[in-house]
Amino acid sequence: SDETELGWTGEPTVDGGLSFARVIRGVGEDILIDGPLNASADAIALNRFYDALQEVYAKAATLRRKDVTTAIRSPSQLLKAVMAAGSKGLSMQRYKGLGEMNPKQLRETTMDPDTRRLVQLTIDSHEKTFEMMDMLLNKKRAADRKAWLEERGSLAEV
Repeated sequence: SDETELGWTGEPTVDGGLSFARVIRGVGEDILIDGPLNASADAIALNRFYDALQEVYAKAATLRRKDVTTAIRSPSQLLKAVMAAGSKGLSMQRYKGLGEMNPKQLRETTMDPDTRRLVQLTIDSHEKTFEMMDMLLNKKRAADRKAWLEERGSLAEV
């Protein structure tokens, strides 16, 4: 089994939740599922799948693809195996900026009218324009930008 899924111990908490802990290579990890979450409608709905999940994952299932057989003991192992099989032969690249791309890559991605997306940024307060543009474009403000996107990124109308 995958090391990331081994060694967990768990116990109920006073509020009806669950507390899980483990230590791998000397590093401890604790996860708390509080009582209200454990009693939520989503948790109750997930519990309906308990028998089916136990049937599938209690003993190792087998994923067969062509001549490769993989033992599957958890949903995360299944996802990992399927993603590995699906990405076989693919080359993934990540660019931090347009200046890192060659002309062919620019044509195939950023400049292709069928795939590019332009989003208009509207800032209501003139006083905050400089601050906003600095946060969005300044290399030294990546942490601020990440926090801003996590907080407000879902509000964009695309």
